Amino acid sequence: MSVAYAVAGVFVAWLLYIFFPAVKSRQWFAHQLNGPPSPSFLTGRFFIDFWQKDHAPHMGHVQRYGKIFKYPFALGIPMIFIADPYIVSDAYSHPDTYKKTKGMITMLDNLFGRGLLSADDDFHKQLRRIIAPAFTPSIIRSLFSEFLEEAYRLQERLQDKVKENNEVDILNELSRTTLDIFGTTGLGQDQLGDPLNRLGQAYTSLIGALTADMGKLGMLQVIITQLQIFPSAMMRMIKTSRAIIESKGKQMIAQAGQKRDKDLLSLLVKSNSNESASKQLSEQQIIEQITTILFAGHETVSTSLSWTLYHLADNPSLQTRLHDELSELPEEPTFEQLDACPLLGKVVREILRVYPPVPSTQRELAVDQDIPLSEPVALKDGRVITSLPLKKGEVLNLSVVCANRDKDVWGPDAEEFNPDRFDRPNTPAKQIPSAWGNVLSFSHGSRNCIGFRFALAEMKALLFVIMRNWRVERVCPVEHRNGITSRPYVDDKPSCPLRLHAV
Repeated sequence: MSVAYAVAGVFVAWLLYIFFPAVKSRQWFAHQLNGPPSPSFLTGRFFIDFWQKDHAPHMGHVQRYGKIFKYPFALGIPMIFIADPYIVSDAYSHPDTYKKTKGMITMLDNLFGRGLLSADDDFHKQLRRIIAPAFTPSIIRSLFSEFLEEAYRLQERLQDKVKENNEVDILNELSRTTLDIFGTTGLGQDQLGDPLNRLGQAYTSLIGALTADMGKLGMLQVIITQLQIFPSAMMRMIKTSRAIIESKGKQMIAQAGQKRDKDLLSLLVKSNSNESASKQLSEQQIIEQITTILFAGHETVSTSLSWTLYHLADNPSLQTRLHDELSELPEEPTFEQLDACPLLGKVVREILRVYPPVPSTQRELAVDQDIPLSEPVALKDGRVITSLPLKKGEVLNLSVVCANRDKDVWGPDAEEFNPDRFDRPNTPAKQIPSAWGNVLSFSHGSRNCIGFRFALAEMKALLFVIMRNWRVERVCPVEHRNGITSRPYVDDKPSCPLRLHAV
Protein backbone atom coordinates (compact mmCIF):
# COMPACT_ATOMS: atom_id res chain seq x y z
CA MET A 1 0.00 0.00 0.00
CA SER A 2 1.39 3.41 -0.94
CA VAL A 3 2.01 6.12 1.62
CA ALA A 4 -0.64 8.28 -0.06
CA TYR A 5 -3.33 5.61 0.39
CA ALA A 6 -2.25 4.99 3.97
CA VAL A 7 -2.47 8.70 4.75
CA ALA A 8 -5.89 8.91 3.12
CA GLY A 9 -7.07 5.88 5.08
CA VAL A 10 -5.99 7.27 8.42
CA PHE A 11 -7.51 10.64 7.54
CA VAL A 12 -10.87 9.12 6.60
CA ALA A 13 -10.87 6.93 9.72
CA TRP A 14 -10.19 9.97 11.87
CA LEU A 15 -12.98 11.95 10.23
CA LEU A 16 -15.42 9.09 10.74
CA TYR A 17 -14.39 8.83 14.39
CA ILE A 18 -14.92 12.53 14.95
CA PHE A 19 -18.07 12.99 12.89
CA PHE A 20 -19.73 9.53 12.96
CA PRO A 21 -22.75 10.54 15.10
CA ALA A 22 -23.68 13.29 12.64
CA VAL A 23 -23.02 11.12 9.58
CA LYS A 24 -25.21 8.36 11.00
CA SER A 25 -28.15 10.54 11.96
CA ARG A 26 -27.89 13.07 9.13
CA GLN A 27 -29.70 15.48 11.44
CA TRP A 28 -27.28 18.38 11.20
CA PHE A 29 -29.12 21.58 10.43
CA ALA A 30 -26.27 22.69 8.16
CA HIS A 31 -27.68 20.47 5.39
CA GLN A 32 -30.68 22.80 5.15
CA LEU A 33 -28.58 25.90 4.48
CA ASN A 34 -27.51 27.25 1.12
CA GLY A 35 -23.82 27.42 0.35
CA PRO A 36 -21.06 26.85 -2.22
CA PRO A 37 -20.92 23.43 -3.91
CA SER A 38 -18.39 20.84 -2.86
CA PRO A 39 -15.88 19.98 -5.60
CA SER A 40 -14.92 16.75 -3.83
CA PHE A 41 -16.85 14.40 -1.55
CA LEU A 42 -13.60 13.38 0.13
CA THR A 43 -12.03 16.78 0.85
CA GLY A 44 -14.86 19.28 0.40
CA ARG A 45 -13.95 22.94 -0.11
CA PHE A 46 -11.78 23.47 2.96
CA PHE A 47 -8.37 22.61 1.53
CA ILE A 48 -9.11 24.29 -1.81
CA ASP A 49 -10.11 27.61 -0.25
CA PHE A 50 -7.37 27.38 2.38
CA TRP A 51 -4.62 27.43 -0.24
CA GLN A 52 -6.10 30.40 -2.11
CA LYS A 53 -4.54 33.83 -1.79
CA ASP A 54 -6.16 36.44 0.44
CA HIS A 55 -9.63 35.76 1.81
CA ALA A 56 -11.22 36.21 -1.61
CA PRO A 57 -13.03 32.83 -1.69
CA HIS A 58 -14.62 33.38 1.71
CA MET A 59 -15.54 37.02 1.04
CA GLY A 60 -17.04 35.91 -2.27
CA HIS A 61 -19.11 33.23 -0.55
CA VAL A 62 -20.40 35.81 1.95
CA GLN A 63 -21.37 38.16 -0.86
CA ARG A 64 -23.29 35.40 -2.63
CA TYR A 65 -24.81 33.39 0.23
CA GLY A 66 -24.93 35.84 3.12
CA LYS A 67 -23.34 35.77 6.56
CA ILE A 68 -24.53 32.24 7.42
CA PHE A 69 -24.11 29.36 4.98
CA LYS A 70 -23.22 25.71 4.60
CA TYR A 71 -19.51 25.17 4.06
CA PRO A 72 -18.50 21.70 2.73
CA PHE A 73 -15.67 20.20 4.79
CA ALA A 74 -15.07 16.51 3.99
CA LEU A 75 -16.94 13.24 3.40
CA GLY A 76 -20.02 15.29 2.57
CA ILE A 77 -20.01 16.74 6.08
CA PRO A 78 -20.59 20.48 6.32
CA MET A 79 -19.48 23.16 8.71
CA ILE A 80 -21.65 26.22 9.20
CA PHE A 81 -19.71 29.27 8.04
CA ILE A 82 -20.35 32.23 10.34
CA ALA A 83 -19.52 35.76 9.17
CA ASP A 84 -22.07 37.47 11.44
CA PRO A 85 -20.04 39.46 14.01
CA TYR A 86 -22.72 39.06 16.68
CA ILE A 87 -22.65 35.27 16.49
CA VAL A 88 -18.84 35.19 16.41
CA SER A 89 -18.82 37.42 19.50
CA ASP A 90 -21.43 35.26 21.23
CA ALA A 91 -19.43 32.11 20.51
CA TYR A 92 -16.34 33.68 22.07
CA SER A 93 -18.41 34.76 25.08
CA HIS A 94 -19.70 31.25 25.84
CA PRO A 95 -16.73 28.85 25.70
CA ASP A 96 -18.62 26.16 27.61
CA THR A 97 -21.19 25.99 24.80
CA TYR A 98 -18.88 26.60 21.83
CA LYS A 99 -15.87 24.33 22.33
CA LYS A 100 -12.69 24.32 20.28
CA THR A 101 -12.69 21.37 17.91
CA LYS A 102 -10.66 18.26 18.67
CA GLY A 103 -8.52 18.83 15.58
CA MET A 104 -7.65 22.38 16.59
CA ILE A 105 -6.73 21.35 20.15
CA THR A 106 -4.56 18.51 18.83
CA MET A 107 -2.74 20.88 16.46
CA LEU A 108 -2.01 23.43 19.20
CA ASP A 109 -0.90 20.71 21.62
CA ASN A 110 1.45 19.21 19.04
CA LEU A 111 3.05 22.58 18.39
CA PHE A 112 3.13 24.30 21.78
CA GLY A 113 1.91 21.87 24.42
CA ARG A 114 -1.19 22.44 26.53
CA GLY A 115 -1.13 26.23 26.77
CA LEU A 116 -3.73 28.95 27.10
CA LEU A 117 -4.81 28.52 23.47
CA SER A 118 -5.73 24.84 23.80
CA ALA A 119 -6.54 24.43 27.51
CA ASP A 120 -10.19 24.07 28.41
CA ASP A 121 -12.56 24.45 31.34
CA ASP A 122 -11.00 24.49 34.83
CA PHE A 123 -7.41 24.16 33.59
CA HIS A 124 -7.84 27.22 31.39
CA LYS A 125 -9.19 29.19 34.35
CA GLN A 126 -6.21 28.06 36.43
CA LEU A 127 -3.75 29.13 33.71
CA ARG A 128 -5.49 32.46 33.26
CA ARG A 129 -5.36 33.16 36.99
CA ILE A 130 -1.63 32.40 37.19
CA ILE A 131 -0.62 34.25 34.01
CA ALA A 132 -2.83 37.35 34.37
CA PRO A 133 -0.54 39.20 36.87
CA ALA A 134 2.15 39.37 34.16
CA PHE A 135 -0.13 41.36 31.82
CA THR A 136 -1.69 44.04 34.00
CA PRO A 137 -1.77 47.64 32.65
CA SER A 138 0.83 48.69 35.23
CA ILE A 139 3.22 45.94 34.10
CA ILE A 140 2.79 46.97 30.45
CA ARG A 141 3.58 50.60 31.31
CA SER A 142 6.69 49.50 33.20
CA LEU A 143 7.92 47.55 30.14
CA PHE A 144 7.27 50.36 27.67
CA SER A 145 10.77 51.84 27.91
CA GLU A 146 12.17 48.45 26.86
CA PHE A 147 9.86 48.42 23.84
CA LEU A 148 11.31 51.78 22.82
CA GLU A 149 14.87 50.64 23.44
CA GLU A 150 14.44 47.68 21.08
CA ALA A 151 12.68 49.94 18.55
CA TYR A 152 15.75 52.18 18.44
CA ARG A 153 17.98 49.13 17.99
CA LEU A 154 15.84 48.32 14.96
CA GLN A 155 16.38 51.88 13.77
CA GLU A 156 20.17 51.40 13.96
CA ARG A 157 19.96 48.18 11.93
CA LEU A 158 17.81 49.86 9.30
CA GLN A 159 20.29 52.74 9.01
CA ASP A 160 23.10 50.26 8.40
CA LYS A 161 21.11 48.33 5.81
CA VAL A 162 20.06 51.31 3.70
CA LYS A 163 23.71 52.35 3.30
CA GLU A 164 24.06 49.34 0.99
CA ASN A 165 20.52 49.06 -0.38
CA ASN A 166 17.41 50.93 0.62
CA GLU A 167 15.23 47.91 -0.14
CA VAL A 168 14.56 46.10 3.14
CA ASP A 169 12.49 43.03 3.95
CA ILE A 170 10.57 44.69 6.74
CA LEU A 171 8.85 41.44 7.78
CA ASN A 172 12.21 39.84 8.49
CA GLU A 173 13.46 42.88 10.43
CA LEU A 174 10.28 43.19 12.47
CA SER A 175 10.28 39.46 13.23
CA ARG A 176 13.77 39.77 14.65
CA THR A 177 12.85 42.85 16.69
CA THR A 178 9.65 41.43 18.15
CA LEU A 179 11.59 38.29 19.09
CA ASP A 180 14.18 40.51 20.80
CA ILE A 181 11.40 42.31 22.66
CA PHE A 182 9.92 39.04 23.84
CA GLY A 183 13.38 37.88 24.88
CA THR A 184 14.02 40.87 27.15
CA THR A 185 10.50 41.51 28.45
CA GLY A 186 9.22 37.94 28.33
CA LEU A 187 12.18 35.76 29.26
CA GLY A 188 14.85 38.11 30.61
CA GLN A 189 17.09 37.02 27.71
CA ASP A 190 18.98 39.45 25.46
CA GLN A 191 19.11 39.24 21.64
CA LEU A 192 16.69 36.36 21.23
CA GLY A 193 16.25 37.42 17.60
CA ASP A 194 19.95 37.09 16.79
CA PRO A 195 20.38 34.46 14.05
CA LEU A 196 23.05 32.79 16.21
CA ASN A 197 20.80 32.50 19.28
CA ARG A 198 19.90 28.81 19.49
CA LEU A 199 16.78 29.33 21.59
CA GLY A 200 15.55 32.11 19.33
CA GLN A 201 16.06 29.99 16.24
CA ALA A 202 14.18 27.12 17.86
CA TYR A 203 11.23 29.44 18.47
CA THR A 204 11.48 30.75 14.90
CA SER A 205 11.49 27.23 13.44
CA LEU A 206 8.52 26.19 15.55
CA ILE A 207 6.48 29.21 14.49
CA GLY A 208 7.62 28.74 10.90
CA ALA A 209 6.17 25.24 10.94
CA LEU A 210 2.77 26.69 11.72
CA THR A 211 2.80 29.71 9.43
CA ALA A 212 4.64 28.34 6.39
CA ASP A 213 3.04 26.58 3.45
CA MET A 214 3.12 23.19 5.17
CA GLY A 215 1.56 21.19 2.40
CA LYS A 216 -1.47 18.97 2.91
CA LEU A 217 0.42 16.17 4.67
CA GLY A 218 2.10 18.65 7.00
CA MET A 219 -1.20 20.26 7.91
CA LEU A 220 -2.81 16.89 8.58
CA GLN A 221 0.12 15.69 10.70
CA VAL A 222 -0.28 18.47 13.27
CA ILE A 223 -4.04 17.80 13.42
CA ILE A 224 -4.02 13.99 13.33
CA THR A 225 -1.39 12.55 15.66
CA GLN A 226 -1.59 9.10 14.03
CA LEU A 227 -0.17 10.53 10.79
CA GLN A 228 3.08 11.41 12.54
CA ILE A 229 4.26 7.85 11.94
CA PHE A 230 5.11 9.03 8.42
CA PRO A 231 8.45 10.87 8.29
CA SER A 232 8.41 14.51 7.27
CA ALA A 233 10.82 17.43 7.49
CA MET A 234 8.18 19.52 9.22
CA MET A 235 7.63 17.05 12.08
CA ARG A 236 11.38 16.66 12.57
CA MET A 237 11.68 20.44 12.80
CA ILE A 238 8.87 20.66 15.35
CA LYS A 239 10.30 17.91 17.55
CA THR A 240 13.84 19.34 17.40
CA SER A 241 12.63 22.85 18.19
CA ARG A 242 10.52 21.74 21.13
CA ALA A 243 13.42 19.73 22.56
CA ILE A 244 15.68 22.80 22.48
CA ILE A 245 12.97 25.02 23.99
CA GLU A 246 12.33 22.51 26.77
CA SER A 247 16.02 22.23 27.64
CA LYS A 248 16.61 25.99 27.64
CA GLY A 249 13.28 26.59 29.36
CA LYS A 250 14.26 24.54 32.39
CA GLN A 251 17.39 26.66 32.80
CA MET A 252 15.43 29.91 32.49
CA ILE A 253 12.81 28.81 35.03
CA ALA A 254 15.53 28.00 37.55
CA GLN A 255 17.06 31.44 37.00
CA ALA A 256 13.68 33.19 37.10
CA GLY A 257 12.95 31.76 40.54
CA GLN A 258 16.05 33.51 41.89
CA LYS A 259 15.32 36.94 40.34
CA ARG A 260 12.97 39.77 41.15
CA ASP A 261 12.71 41.05 37.62
CA LYS A 262 9.52 42.10 35.85
CA ASP A 263 9.96 39.95 32.77
CA LEU A 264 6.90 37.81 32.12
CA LEU A 265 8.60 34.52 32.99
CA SER A 266 9.76 35.79 36.39
CA LEU A 267 6.29 37.14 37.13
CA LEU A 268 4.71 33.86 36.03
CA VAL A 269 7.05 31.83 38.26
CA LYS A 270 6.28 34.12 41.19
CA SER A 271 2.53 33.94 40.60
CA ASN A 272 2.74 30.15 40.31
CA SER A 273 4.59 29.90 43.63
CA ASN A 274 1.71 31.72 45.33
CA GLU A 275 -0.68 28.92 44.36
CA SER A 276 -1.35 26.00 46.67
CA ALA A 277 0.89 23.01 45.99
CA SER A 278 -1.91 21.05 44.32
CA LYS A 279 -2.66 23.89 41.87
CA GLN A 280 0.87 24.89 40.92
CA LEU A 281 1.98 24.40 37.33
CA SER A 282 4.76 21.93 36.67
CA GLU A 283 8.00 23.02 35.07
CA GLN A 284 6.86 21.54 31.76
CA GLN A 285 3.53 23.36 31.94
CA ILE A 286 5.28 26.70 32.52
CA ILE A 287 7.44 26.10 29.44
CA GLU A 288 4.31 25.37 27.41
CA GLN A 289 2.72 28.66 28.50
CA ILE A 290 5.77 30.67 27.45
CA THR A 291 5.89 28.92 24.07
CA THR A 292 2.21 29.66 23.53
CA ILE A 293 2.51 33.31 24.57
CA LEU A 294 5.50 33.76 22.27
CA PHE A 295 3.49 32.62 19.26
CA ALA A 296 0.49 34.73 20.22
CA GLY A 297 2.67 37.84 20.65
CA HIS A 298 5.79 37.72 18.49
CA GLU A 299 4.28 36.38 15.27
CA THR A 300 1.08 38.41 15.31
CA VAL A 301 2.80 41.74 16.06
CA SER A 302 5.47 41.41 13.36
CA THR A 303 2.86 40.37 10.79
CA SER A 304 0.42 43.16 11.72
CA LEU A 305 3.16 45.79 11.57
CA SER A 306 4.34 44.54 8.18
CA TRP A 307 0.83 44.95 6.79
CA THR A 308 0.62 48.40 8.39
CA LEU A 309 3.78 49.63 6.68
CA TYR A 310 2.78 47.99 3.40
CA HIS A 311 -0.47 49.95 3.33
CA LEU A 312 1.14 53.18 4.54
CA ALA A 313 3.59 52.83 1.65
CA ASP A 314 0.64 53.18 -0.72
CA ASN A 315 -0.61 56.38 0.96
CA PRO A 316 2.06 59.14 1.13
CA SER A 317 -0.33 61.74 2.55
CA LEU A 318 -1.29 59.43 5.42
CA GLN A 319 2.41 58.78 6.07
CA THR A 320 3.06 62.51 6.25
CA ARG A 321 0.21 63.08 8.68
CA LEU A 322 1.40 60.25 10.92
CA HIS A 323 5.01 61.47 10.77
CA ASP A 324 3.92 64.98 11.73
CA GLU A 325 1.84 63.73 14.66
CA LEU A 326 4.65 61.57 16.04
CA SER A 327 7.30 64.25 15.50
CA GLU A 328 5.54 66.46 18.04
CA LEU A 329 6.48 64.01 20.80
CA PRO A 330 9.87 63.75 22.51
CA GLU A 331 12.27 61.05 21.30
CA GLU A 332 11.37 58.90 24.30
CA PRO A 333 7.69 59.52 24.97
CA THR A 334 5.83 58.00 27.87
CA PHE A 335 3.30 55.27 27.29
CA GLU A 336 0.52 57.75 28.04
CA GLN A 337 1.84 60.30 25.51
CA LEU A 338 2.00 57.76 22.70
CA ASP A 339 -1.31 56.19 23.60
CA ALA A 340 -2.96 59.62 23.29
CA CYS A 341 -1.95 60.07 19.62
CA PRO A 342 -5.27 59.90 17.71
CA LEU A 343 -4.01 59.06 14.22
CA LEU A 344 -1.59 56.41 15.48
CA GLY A 345 -4.45 54.82 17.40
CA LYS A 346 -6.67 54.79 14.31
CA VAL A 347 -3.92 53.26 12.14
CA VAL A 348 -3.34 50.43 14.62
CA ARG A 349 -7.05 49.82 15.10
CA GLU A 350 -7.71 49.74 11.36
CA ILE A 351 -4.92 47.31 10.49
CA LEU A 352 -6.09 44.92 13.20
CA ARG A 353 -9.64 45.21 11.86
CA VAL A 354 -8.68 44.40 8.26
CA TYR A 355 -6.00 41.83 9.16
CA PRO A 356 -6.97 40.11 12.42
CA PRO A 357 -4.02 38.08 13.78
CA VAL A 358 -6.06 34.87 13.58
CA PRO A 359 -8.45 35.18 10.61
CA SER A 360 -10.70 32.25 11.48
CA THR A 361 -11.28 29.54 14.04
CA GLN A 362 -13.59 26.58 14.53
CA ARG A 363 -15.98 25.71 17.33
CA GLU A 364 -18.06 22.61 18.08
CA LEU A 365 -21.37 22.83 19.93
CA ALA A 366 -21.25 21.05 23.29
CA VAL A 367 -25.06 21.13 23.63
CA ASP A 368 -28.08 21.67 21.42
CA GLN A 369 -28.40 25.39 20.86
CA ASP A 370 -30.95 27.73 19.29
CA ILE A 371 -28.83 30.66 18.09
CA PRO A 372 -30.64 33.97 17.43
CA LEU A 373 -29.82 35.59 14.08
CA SER A 374 -29.21 39.31 13.60
CA GLU A 375 -30.97 39.05 10.24
CA PRO A 376 -33.22 36.37 8.67
CA VAL A 377 -31.68 33.51 6.68
CA ALA A 378 -33.40 31.74 3.76
CA LEU A 379 -33.09 27.94 3.66
CA LYS A 380 -32.84 25.69 0.62
CA ASP A 381 -36.57 24.95 0.72
CA GLY A 382 -37.47 28.65 0.75
CA ARG A 383 -38.34 28.90 4.43
CA VAL A 384 -36.95 31.92 6.28
CA ILE A 385 -35.60 31.49 9.81
CA THR A 386 -34.67 33.94 12.56
CA SER A 387 -32.61 31.49 14.62
CA LEU A 388 -30.35 28.49 14.01
CA PRO A 389 -31.67 25.33 15.74
CA LEU A 390 -28.38 23.44 15.95
CA LYS A 391 -27.53 20.04 17.37
CA LYS A 392 -24.74 19.09 19.72
CA GLY A 393 -21.64 18.29 17.68
CA GLU A 394 -22.28 20.68 14.79
CA VAL A 395 -19.15 22.58 13.80
CA LEU A 396 -19.02 26.31 13.15
CA ASN A 397 -16.30 28.02 11.15
CA LEU A 398 -16.07 31.45 12.80
CA SER A 399 -14.65 33.88 10.24
CA VAL A 400 -13.13 36.74 12.23
CA VAL A 401 -11.85 38.46 9.10
CA CYS A 402 -15.28 38.44 7.43
CA ALA A 403 -16.95 39.61 10.64
CA ASN A 404 -14.41 42.44 10.99
CA ARG A 405 -15.11 43.50 7.39
CA ASP A 406 -18.89 43.50 7.76
CA LYS A 407 -20.23 46.27 5.52
CA ASP A 408 -23.29 46.75 7.74
CA VAL A 409 -20.91 47.77 10.53
CA TRP A 410 -18.07 49.53 8.69
CA GLY A 411 -19.59 50.79 5.45
CA PRO A 412 -19.31 49.82 1.77
CA ASP A 413 -15.50 50.13 1.82
CA ALA A 414 -15.16 47.74 4.77
CA GLU A 415 -12.58 45.58 2.97
CA GLU A 416 -10.22 48.54 2.46
CA PHE A 417 -7.58 49.92 4.83
CA ASN A 418 -8.77 53.42 5.74
CA PRO A 419 -7.99 54.74 9.25
CA ASP A 420 -10.04 57.87 8.57
CA ARG A 421 -13.24 55.80 8.65
CA PHE A 422 -13.27 56.31 12.43
CA ASP A 423 -13.88 60.04 11.88
CA ARG A 424 -17.13 59.38 10.02
CA PRO A 425 -20.43 59.96 11.82
CA ASN A 426 -21.99 56.78 13.22
CA THR A 427 -18.92 54.64 12.58
CA PRO A 428 -19.09 51.87 13.51
CA ALA A 429 -22.77 51.70 12.66
CA LYS A 430 -23.30 48.86 15.16
CA GLN A 431 -21.64 48.02 18.46
CA ILE A 432 -20.01 44.58 18.49
CA PRO A 433 -19.20 43.13 21.94
CA SER A 434 -15.46 42.52 21.90
CA ALA A 435 -12.30 42.70 23.99
CA TRP A 436 -11.15 45.86 22.20
CA GLY A 437 -12.05 48.38 19.54
CA ASN A 438 -15.43 47.02 18.35
CA VAL A 439 -13.52 44.34 16.43
CA LEU A 440 -13.03 40.66 17.20
CA SER A 441 -9.29 40.55 16.55
CA PHE A 442 -8.55 39.90 20.24
CA SER A 443 -11.60 37.70 20.79
CA HIS A 444 -14.11 38.40 23.56
CA GLY A 445 -15.18 37.08 26.93
CA SER A 446 -13.23 34.99 29.43
CA ARG A 447 -10.90 33.62 26.73
CA ASN A 448 -9.96 36.93 25.15
CA CYS A 449 -6.32 37.59 24.27
CA ILE A 450 -4.61 37.98 27.62
CA GLY A 451 -1.73 39.96 26.11
CA PHE A 452 -3.58 42.37 23.83
CA ARG A 453 -2.43 45.46 25.78
CA PHE A 454 1.16 44.22 25.48
CA ALA A 455 0.73 43.82 21.70
CA LEU A 456 -0.84 47.27 21.25
CA ALA A 457 1.90 49.02 23.24
CA GLU A 458 4.59 47.15 21.30
CA MET A 459 3.04 48.02 17.93
CA LYS A 460 2.76 51.70 18.82
CA ALA A 461 6.34 51.91 20.09
CA LEU A 462 7.73 50.37 16.90
CA LEU A 463 5.56 52.49 14.61
CA PHE A 464 6.60 55.59 16.55
CA VAL A 465 10.29 55.06 15.83
CA ILE A 466 9.84 53.88 12.22
CA MET A 467 7.43 56.58 11.06
CA ARG A 468 9.39 59.41 12.72
CA ASN A 469 12.51 58.42 10.82
CA TRP A 470 11.48 56.83 7.52
CA ARG A 471 9.27 57.25 4.50
CA VAL A 472 8.32 53.90 3.00
CA GLU A 473 7.54 52.88 -0.58
CA ARG A 474 6.35 49.61 -2.04
CA VAL A 475 8.88 47.58 -3.99
CA CYS A 476 6.45 45.05 -5.45
CA PRO A 477 3.00 43.66 -4.76
CA VAL A 478 2.84 41.12 -1.95
CA GLU A 479 0.38 38.26 -1.64
CA HIS A 480 -1.83 37.66 1.33
CA ARG A 481 -1.75 33.97 2.23
CA ASN A 482 -4.40 32.24 4.28
CA GLY A 483 -3.17 30.34 7.29
CA ILE A 484 -3.29 30.32 11.06
CA THR A 485 -1.88 33.84 10.77
CA SER A 486 -1.88 36.14 7.74
CA ARG A 487 1.69 36.72 6.58
CA PRO A 488 2.60 38.66 3.42
CA TYR A 489 4.35 36.56 0.76
CA VAL A 490 6.58 37.25 -2.24
CA ASP A 491 7.61 34.42 -4.59
CA ASP A 492 6.14 31.80 -2.25
CA LYS A 493 8.20 32.99 0.73
CA PRO A 494 7.14 35.11 3.74
CA SER A 495 8.39 38.59 2.85
CA CYS A 496 7.39 42.25 2.74
CA PRO A 497 10.05 44.25 0.85
CA LEU A 498 9.84 48.03 1.20
CA ARG A 499 12.03 50.89 0.03
CA LEU A 500 13.11 53.14 2.92
CA HIS A 501 14.00 56.84 2.70
CA ALA A 502 15.27 58.76 5.72
CA VAL A 503 13.27 61.85 6.72
